[in-house]
Amino acid sequence: MFSVGEEQFEQFVADAIDAIPDNVAKAMDNVAFIIEDDSPDGEALGAYDGIPIPQRESSVYPFQAATGRPDRIVLYKRAIERASGSESGVRDTVRRTLHAQVARLFGVAERELGWAVQ
Repeated sequence: MFSVGEEQFEQFVADAIDAIPDNVAKAMDNVAFIIEDDSPDGEALGAYDGIPIPQRESSVYPFQAATGRPDRIVLYKRAIERASGSESGVRDTVRRTLHAQVARLFGVAERELGWAVQ
């Protein structure tokens, strides 16, 4: 299994966050980006934990919003490393995984946000 150091992985995550287009980033509010060691099943590369923006008009969301609990986008370092065979593979997988989870926040596919990871 290919692995990268913690600081390098964190930099890949920061770069992926920076690559989010301004119009998408501005629409994101109260979102925490989290790095965890591994996914519960060992296979998931990332996860979105929260209420997608389109569903926030429901009666459940105002209670959650009142608690101040942020939406969470989680990246699983070891799972991403297992899915990648090189440093550039880890960087690309981080970016694709983070952007896919951002799309889940908006309740859409990546292409519907007007940007896609190459």
